[in-house]
Amino acid sequence: MDMRMKSYFLMYLGVFSLILLYACEAEKHSVGSEVAGYATLGVSKYYLVEFENDFLKIVRVTYEPGEKSGMQRYDHFIGLHLTDIDNLITMPDGSERSDKRDAHYVWESKAGETYAIKNMRDQSTESIFVQLKGDYEPSASFVVNGFDSEGTQMMRTLLLEGAGFRVYKSVFPEGATEPEHSHNAKVSVFVNGGHVRVRNSTGKEVEVKRVPGEAVYGDEVVHMAKNMGPTMVVVIFELM
Repeated sequence: MDMRMKSYFLMYLGVFSLILLYACEAEKHSVGSEVAGYATLGVSKYYLVEFENDFLKIVRVTYEPGEKSGMQRYDHFIGLHLTDIDNLITMPDGSERSDKRDAHYVWESKAGETYAIKNMRDQSTESIFVQLKGDYEPSASFVVNGFDSEGTQMMRTLLLEGAGFRVYKSVFPEGATEPEHSHNAKVSVFVNGGHVRVRNSTGKEVEVKRVPGEAVYGDEVVHMAKNMGPTMVVVIFELM
């Protein structure tokens, strides 16, 4: 092979290698784009971001009967089902499993879990995801945290606890008063709605009404509260 032919051969080989490399990268990107969407970022019609700050994100998840999502990879979040659910879970390898849960079930999902969901019920389903971003440090408070306060008429049940968070249920009887207490930053989900009068540490009072299933973020606070309506059930996601 003379020098000219050898030069042409090397040039063609180089061009072919570049084309092959580009094709491989394009295929890799295409596959990644199908599974790398973070559902809790609101990229899907099933996931509505209702609130976001540096510490967390509140996402409302709804599926109509028979609806199925695409393959999604999830961030670290804590979930609460507001309704009963009956989901068919499909994994990236094609395997399937059934996931049936009662309303008010709470669970933790680790970052990177990847799957598709199909609602097998003949009714719509609704859940709240609280995506945890980290980097939260609670301020020191000389007022007892609401979860640990004594002399209260509220009934509290710890539902789930993990690194940087805890989830508990508060049952606030009709007409009951909660003495002064503190909270870390938190998300409160008003399971059956509520009507409460709150007085903060400066003495200012406000009345607040919430609809069933409403999820609300709250900064660190010291306050007292009185239930102005019927017995209220609240699930609280508190950062630690």
